[in-house]
Amino acid sequence: MKINNRVTLRQALRDQRGQVLPWVALMMICFLGMASFVIDVGHAYVCYHQLQAATDAAALAGAKQVYYSTALSTAASYSGSTGTAGAPNNYPGLRNVTIVSSKTECLSSIVAMGILCEGPNTANAVQVVQSATMPTFFVYLVGIKQFTLYAPATAAKGKPVPLNVALL
Repeated sequence: MKINNRVTLRQALRDQRGQVLPWVALMMICFLGMASFVIDVGHAYVCYHQLQAATDAAALAGAKQVYYSTALSTAASYSGSTGTAGAPNNYPGLRNVTIVSSKTECLSSIVAMGILCEGPNTANAVQVVQSATMPTFFVYLVGIKQFTLYAPATAAKGKPVPLNVALL
């Protein structure tokens, strides 16, 4: 009986049929893992740009009112928070959008362009930082349930610059 067991074991070790099956299974797991990573990172990329657009809108709206005391409240009303003019209604991936910080500033680079720091805030620019959470799809299985995204934006009051154009 021992002879038959040894012969069967040797035949099984030499037999190469079905060798590809474990490799296919391992590579499918690797490819599915990479695909899920790409989907989650791509979704985070899209959500970040949506949050950045909402933050830019808030900063631009605040910069328009920078010489008045309503600059920060105008920026907040155009932010990406729920119930505001800049709320990301078409951005289903963003949740809990909030303004982390908003302030008025006097930027020396803007003063060098001839735009003074005036008004009750003595400022010529508005800076807004927003944050939002984004749920994950596949990384959730590893234990990461959501990503937190931050988007900063700074906008300044400007003045029209004449163009040097000649029509012939």
